[in-house]
Amino acid sequence: GTCSKGCGTGHSMRKRTVKVPAKGTGRCPKPTHKSRRQFKKCNTMSCQRLVPKGRSYLRCNSKLDVILVVDSSGSLGSFGWKQSKKLASVLVDAMIAEKSANIKVAVLEFSSRR
Repeated sequence: GTCSKGCGTGHSMRKRTVKVPAKGTGRCPKPTHKSRRQFKKCNTMSCQRLVPKGRSYLRCNSKLDVILVVDSSGSLGSFGWKQSKKLASVLVDAMIAEKSANIKVAVLEFSSRR
């Protein structure tokens, strides 16, 4: 999978899916069960390496409240709505991936009258 951070040590996750559903008394672990997920460190290089010489990067440990406004109007169509949800999910995951950050995210869905 993709890395949770661009630098400074992030994590990527690999998950195993069920290829054939359990039959009879067979069992499949839940999708969130640890036996179906594997985490690996990634992008372990220092973020400072990416900054031009003589410059520094800003690291914010402040509280942050974010409201993500998502258009769900019919003009998007089925594909557009799926892409909007996917982008919202990626943005939220990126914001909450930093465990030390104090970030709260709200999602507001809007559309015109139908």
